[in-house]
Amino acid sequence: MTDVRGEAIISDTSSCDDSIDYRRRGPSEVHSEDDDDEVPIVDYHVVEAADVRRVLSAEEATAVKITKDKLLIGTEKGSVYAFDGHGKMVGTWMNHKGAVTCIDTDYSERYVASSSQDASVCVVSLKVAGGRITADLDLSINSRDQPALVTRSVRAVAIHPLYASGHRSVVFGGEDYKLVLTKRGTVFNNNSILHSGEGTITNIKWMNNMIAWTNLKGMKIYDISSKHKVTFLPRPVLSDSIDSHAAALSAQISWLTEELIALSWGPVVRVCRLMATRVDSPGRTGKGTVVRYGQVIGAFSFTSDITVTGIGLFDKGDGIPNDSDDFTSSTQLSILTCPVEGIKLAQDTSSPRDLSDSLVHHVVNLKGEASFSDRVPISASDVTARWILPSETGLAFSPPHSSSEKALTRSRQTLAFVTTPIEFVMVTRRSLLDHAMWLIAKRKFEESVQVASAMDSTEAVGTILSSAMQPLLSDKEYHRAATLTSLIDSEKYGSIWTSIASEFESHNALQYLVGYLPVDVKIAEECGLLDAEIYDKTITSVILHRPSRLLPLLQRWPRELYSETRLVKLIGEVIPEYWTVNWSTQHSPPPEETGTSAEDDEADRESDDDDDEMKVDPSREREHYVPLLLALRYLYARSSDLGNLLAVDLRLGDTAAIFNIISDPSKVQSSTAVRQWVARHLLTLFRTNPLATCAVLSDNMALFPVGSVVVTLDGESKLLHCYLKYLLITKGQPAVCMPYLNRMVDLFMEFEPESLIKLLREIVNLGCNFDTASHPSGSYVDLKKVLQKCNAHPQTNHCLRESRAFLLWHLGRTQEALSVLLDESFGDLALAVDFIAPLKDVGLWRRVVDFALEHPGLLPQLIHAVEYHIENEGIDTVPVEARSAQILRRVPQDFLGWHELAGNVVSALSRCELEVTLLSSDKDLLRAELGTLSDKSRRRALGGVSVLYDQNASRCSICKRLLRERVEALSPERSPEEGSLATDDHECPTDSGALCVDVDGRLAHAVCAGETEEFEDS
Repeated sequence: MTDVRGEAIISDTSSCDDSIDYRRRGPSEVHSEDDDDEVPIVDYHVVEAADVRRVLSAEEATAVKITKDKLLIGTEKGSVYAFDGHGKMVGTWMNHKGAVTCIDTDYSERYVASSSQDASVCVVSLKVAGGRITADLDLSINSRDQPALVTRSVRAVAIHPLYASGHRSVVFGGEDYKLVLTKRGTVFNNNSILHSGEGTITNIKWMNNMIAWTNLKGMKIYDISSKHKVTFLPRPVLSDSIDSHAAALSAQISWLTEELIALSWGPVVRVCRLMATRVDSPGRTGKGTVVRYGQVIGAFSFTSDITVTGIGLFDKGDGIPNDSDDFTSSTQLSILTCPVEGIKLAQDTSSPRDLSDSLVHHVVNLKGEASFSDRVPISASDVTARWILPSETGLAFSPPHSSSEKALTRSRQTLAFVTTPIEFVMVTRRSLLDHAMWLIAKRKFEESVQVASAMDSTEAVGTILSSAMQPLLSDKEYHRAATLTSLIDSEKYGSIWTSIASEFESHNALQYLVGYLPVDVKIAEECGLLDAEIYDKTITSVILHRPSRLLPLLQRWPRELYSETRLVKLIGEVIPEYWTVNWSTQHSPPPEETGTSAEDDEADRESDDDDDEMKVDPSREREHYVPLLLALRYLYARSSDLGNLLAVDLRLGDTAAIFNIISDPSKVQSSTAVRQWVARHLLTLFRTNPLATCAVLSDNMALFPVGSVVVTLDGESKLLHCYLKYLLITKGQPAVCMPYLNRMVDLFMEFEPESLIKLLREIVNLGCNFDTASHPSGSYVDLKKVLQKCNAHPQTNHCLRESRAFLLWHLGRTQEALSVLLDESFGDLALAVDFIAPLKDVGLWRRVVDFALEHPGLLPQLIHAVEYHIENEGIDTVPVEARSAQILRRVPQDFLGWHELAGNVVSALSRCELEVTLLSSDKDLLRAELGTLSDKSRRRALGGVSVLYDQNASRCSICKRLLRERVEALSPERSPEEGSLATDDHECPTDSGALCVDVDGRLAHAVCAGETEEFEDS
């Protein structure tokens, strides 16, 4: 046998096969125009299945029951039809002669109970065979068999939930005002009346051991296990405008959960919670009876012109059911309302009806706050116009799902069927997928992807993300499309990345994904992105379209994600080979950088033009190529490829980076590539920064010999001069320059004649002005030839005067040298003073002074030079006749430049005053010394001084030993036989026992006095 399940009834129409015709009425037909932006929660589908339509067109439906896999319809003719989930009729049975009023099933859904207007009740057992359902009668109750029980219409029936497990009981009631419980027996049925006498019984619902029913007085709940009434909820007090009897007949009840029950009475809705408490028996604490009672936790009302015809649970709130604000706000009811006078079904549906004259589906919480209210789309296009009364409409709910929360996230749920005698409308709760698609239709793409991320389904996330990206990619909103990928968990939904990349690639927009592709190597590998070379393709797209983002991309991505070799090759193909920041591709590259001709370059440009993909607008070359070169530099720096790194830095014109590398001795000495690059680009380095290049070469002279550098710079005289001058003067390495001294003379005279004197001094210091075999070949410098060159130089009387004088002096022509410096037109007396001072020739000084006096205009210059020389070298280095005071005495009285000499005059006078002061001080000191000597001589002449002598205690004032001790002479030239006392005229021989006394009366050994100067005048 085949188990036929009705999934189409509880799912979207897309899940049905081709034979099923469900016509969908979208939210746009249900909501008003003002509510277009309101998020829809449910959808409505008019049931258009052929078998269902055929039955409803022949017989009006009077009772409906939905099971997990079947739709059961009772008709006005007493038949019950069974349809599978695709709307196909799979079974029928007829056990009543009047209209079926109610249908109910047990938990197993194998047993179906039905009641009828003919006062009959029956229970059938369903069996499935070959896709068809057969119904075998299991229990039958009718007025003919048991006239004492029921004689009038049975309005409601409920079967024991565990009927299939042996609890063969049903409860029913109707217009006989009695609630009857029948238990099936082997021979006879056991009937009992649970309640009677309070009017027509309109509804019965059985939940576990609890039976709830409504009559004209209100709602009662009975516990069949304890055989006690649980609670009674009286009917509400209605306004005078409401027909209380009609409201009582339309009362609806629904078990929301095992402890929550909802009741509607006309427009009034109440929700009751079943409570339990223990009542102790007298004297038996803890062994009392459990008593149940009800507590109303929610109550509200609609307007008086409508009545509730169906009620059930839409969403159960969080936590334990109670009257708290959180629970009553989060628990929602699904309610169907109908105008009290009914509705008219018409064929013309071109103009939408107002909510006030329609069937309306509401979702309301227990506080009466509506989430939404939708008009139910009923058209009845197959019948003539007719009125539908509220009692003919209803809301048949689907059985609760075992895992409703999970089902919500995956697929659409059938919530209920809105039933009328001639048409059914399926109410489906929208799934997250439906909601996401609705958001996409509203162009709320980010919200749709966020909804998809909560669905825990890779397929659903991929579908929604693709649907959201397509309109954005078509509208060229690439950045917004790329940001959608940041809303998904790459680790969880990584498998969809390949399709995402493919969609961007199809729109040539891979470069917009650079900030969103997963950078975890493991995730990328598991996603298949590495095998698909997505990262390489993305980098290619970035290079061609958004090169400014390449460097940040490389800094963020692990190198395992892409091929560096391929990347370097691609950048090389995009950038012309010899393009640099300061050198356009429209010009020929520097000759030392290439070995090609201009014709070859033109051919290369033509070949580049053939590739349209690589072509770059010449006006944007810098904007496009510089970021690529920066990225290339990053790659070479990361791999420590210093040779290529230097080449890229050169193309970027980053001289600081270049010299930062080549100035590091460790890098130059350890890297052959660096040395080769420096040697190959030596001219470029000199042109860029000559001094820094000279420093690098001089620090690594063993790697870059002077001879090879000189050969390289042979055609660049100025650069060669800079290099040799740096070695000779700045670096102080004259020995390595000796072979090039003659050439250096020419270079100095050409580029820096004022500094030739420095070179000449170095030549003299090296002794290269003499031709000796100890010097390297070519190091001899002929000073006569140098002098000839100086005399022929255009600047001979300006910046070469000192050099000429220096040469003449070393050639022994001192007077001529001084004449050069004392030239009347270009004379420089400061140089003349510096020239003659070391010679210490008074005659030369006189000549300079005489020359200045002959040319009074040069007097200030001479005096300034002399003063400066005295200040630095001392006055003794200047002869008396050349000092400022003497020169000033010889200045002519009619000299007009005294104002220029004012400072020198003051200085000279100050110096004279100082000399006078010093002489006076010397005179005073001399007078004092002479007075002291005179006093000493006078004392000596007087004949003696007083002496205190004790043979046992007196000690030598020099050696501190006792005077009576004999002391041997320390000086070999003295003898013990020499006299004991010294006189002013001569020294007497000194005895080791002799004593001396000075003019102050101090005693000492004669030997000690002779060995020291302390005893003068002794």
